[in-house]
Amino acid sequence: MTSIPETTESRSGWAALAARVVLSNLPFALALLAAPYLPDFAMALVVGGAMYLAPGLAWADWRKGDAFVVIFRAVTASLLLALGCWLVLLAAPGPLSRIGFIVGLALFTNLGLWIGYRRCWYKANPFAAPMARPLLIVAALFFLQSYLGAAHFVPALEDQDMETQGTAYGIINHAEPTMPINRPEGVGDAFFFAHPLLLHFWIAESALISDDLGRLEYYHEGSLRAQAAPEQTIAIWEEAFAQFLADPVLIESRTPNIFLGAFMLLGLGFIVFRLTGSRIATLAACVVYATLPEAYVRHAYGGYMAITNFFLIGGAYFYLQALGLFADQVSDGRTRAQGRRGRRRSDADGPGRIKRPCCCRLRPARMRACACCWIRHSCAISGRKRAAAKCWRRCARSSRERMSWRLS
Repeated sequence: MTSIPETTESRSGWAALAARVVLSNLPFALALLAAPYLPDFAMALVVGGAMYLAPGLAWADWRKGDAFVVIFRAVTASLLLALGCWLVLLAAPGPLSRIGFIVGLALFTNLGLWIGYRRCWYKANPFAAPMARPLLIVAALFFLQSYLGAAHFVPALEDQDMETQGTAYGIINHAEPTMPINRPEGVGDAFFFAHPLLLHFWIAESALISDDLGRLEYYHEGSLRAQAAPEQTIAIWEEAFAQFLADPVLIESRTPNIFLGAFMLLGLGFIVFRLTGSRIATLAACVVYATLPEAYVRHAYGGYMAITNFFLIGGAYFYLQALGLFADQVSDGRTRAQGRRGRRRSDADGPGRIKRPCCCRLRPARMRACACCWIRHSCAISGRKRAAAKCWRRCARSSRERMSWRLS
């Protein structure tokens, strides 16, 4: 009985799988074995890889969507896996086990790799697409800029960094956002949230993975003392603030925002590119946003702008895609709205092309839609630009119709 020789394609597939397994487990191995020896920048990369990339990319279907869609799904999947590990370990007595949390994330990651390999999720590589490469470079440069600001230039801020890192120890170990409060109306309160709830959890997870959660324990202890003696709340908060200035724990508190800012810029680039089809406009929009002073500062501290903009850009991206407003969706005739109504094609247009824009059949009172239709078709392939312009001239034939379009 002769054995079937292994083909080159199968060998390359196994090599790619082995490389994927090694890279996916590398952040967890470094966090467990080399955390005390890594420099701050390397530790930030390890924490971000373990929080956002390694678990989620293992569970994301790379065949569906561009690079930003895969990143968005990876961030969402990583969050769900982290919440699952946290809730399971929270039931155990005592402080939450850092080793157990990281090992749990690693197990979920390898399970996702096994399922993804069997279901062929990784057959495509959206990160190797022509437009994805320059956007990834721009996002990496923005990441580097934000890290430099977080580590060296943006000072420790009480109303941003302190208020978001202060609840970390209580959330991870007791599921309670405990920290002393300096507001008179909050004297004696047990819980505190100053920013989006998810940001508090991500900062707590970042401190747990980097093994710096113990540096934030004094917030929890101060909160317990303030609850027992409400009249001393302000004095306890002043003690916590002095310790914050002495040891601000900035990199661990700002790492989530640094990564979210880079992911957000990637999504912004894909929105502009899919709307305009212009690489110059895409890169210009990313450069303009990345060089705004407010964006530079707010993505480098522990505030709410990075997480808010990330989900805002993600929501805008999927909303535009669901409505079929991207230029590539208009040009290939595969928008969802047209799919529901049934595509109307003509023999002259050829297979796969849409008929003339619908504004040819609009009434004068609805001429405002003609502008939107013309702009959408002008972004399509070059063969449709002439038809769209001809349609525009036909719709605006009389002065009365042009005036009604302006007034409407």
